[in-house]
Amino acid sequence: LKNVLSDFKLRASYASLGNQDVANYLYIPTYGSTLQVNQIFDGARPVGITPPGLVDPNITWETATTLDLGFDMTLFNKLTTNFSWYRRRTTDILTDGSQYPAVLGATSPQANSGILQSKGFDLQINWRDKTSYGLSYNLTATLSNYITTVVKFNGNAAQSLTTLYSGEKVGDIWGFETAGIYQNQDQVTNGPNETAYGILTGKIYPGDVEFKDLDGNDTISRGQNTLANHGDLRVIGNSSPKYAFSFNSFFSWKAFDLNIYLQGIGKRDYYLTDNLMWGALNNGTLGTPTTGTLQVYNNSWTPDKPDAKYPAYKSGQSGDVVNAQTRFLENAAYLRLKNISLGYTLPASIAAKIAMQKLRLSVSGYNLLTFSGIPKIYDPDTLSPQKMPPHPQAPPI
Repeated sequence: LKNVLSDFKLRASYASLGNQDVANYLYIPTYGSTLQVNQIFDGARPVGITPPGLVDPNITWETATTLDLGFDMTLFNKLTTNFSWYRRRTTDILTDGSQYPAVLGATSPQANSGILQSKGFDLQINWRDKTSYGLSYNLTATLSNYITTVVKFNGNAAQSLTTLYSGEKVGDIWGFETAGIYQNQDQVTNGPNETAYGILTGKIYPGDVEFKDLDGNDTISRGQNTLANHGDLRVIGNSSPKYAFSFNSFFSWKAFDLNIYLQGIGKRDYYLTDNLMWGALNNGTLGTPTTGTLQVYNNSWTPDKPDAKYPAYKSGQSGDVVNAQTRFLENAAYLRLKNISLGYTLPASIAAKIAMQKLRLSVSGYNLLTFSGIPKIYDPDTLSPQKMPPHPQAPPI
């Protein structure tokens, strides 16, 4: 195999480490202080001391245990492949503990509440060669992916969707499935009740969003906002970046060199919720159709534009776009030309005339092109993780 397989190595590792990236002194109850208490003593408000919070007596380290399997391989002395598969299991994760009644008078202490597990892989392929006419080149492609799952979480007995719950895939976005936009009053009359539990507020008219009644009770609701009773909510996407990739190429011919670097994300869902997308705040409600951006206004529903993406631009209705839903879920996958640089190395004879051994002139550009499904005012590389639909309503009593 020497002529084909010039190098091959199997790798395996197993490690268990404590996680030090947590707050200090969680196991010690500490007093707080306030510059002035609310009471007056001898004509002054003195400095005060606040009582310490609760401490879980069984608190201990978070422990991250990683199993890594892989191989390194070189073919034809030109093609190099590095592959790793890993499973990282974090036990005793530190989060807010169980919820207690408000009459306790203190917040829940940090506790070791569960187990997280990540499975993923990293792949790198490199090809290095030189042509007969003097062109040297080096091509490198990488691909990686991972999925993180909450294996166990003790701090959520009700399995509420607003916090971690056992079985959750980190990054899941819960939302409604959009049926479309009401085109006429008959559709409104025959559609499900969308105002009973505050999903939409105000009277519904043509031009408002219609949600699908997934549980068949003719009413749109979040149920109890729990895993067992989530009404018409479902997982509509996942905001964790999937299939991160890059491609780096270097070419050299005589005195010229060229480097091109591309990178991106192959799959990611995202629901935009801020003012840049939906407009400024209006009476405390984000995204009412009367405060939408120019983009929303230009593509809002009217009887003459029945296929418009956004609901009618009018007052009297809110919640159309605030509720996470399939209609406005964005594709946040992207491809970016991260860097391109072109260089020329002057002949040694010319460099020597100015007392230099080597002189290279170059020009570079960064982030020159980005291909993405989200609006251009956002940087797809800096979007923060998401979990729940914005402004979740309290479950009905």
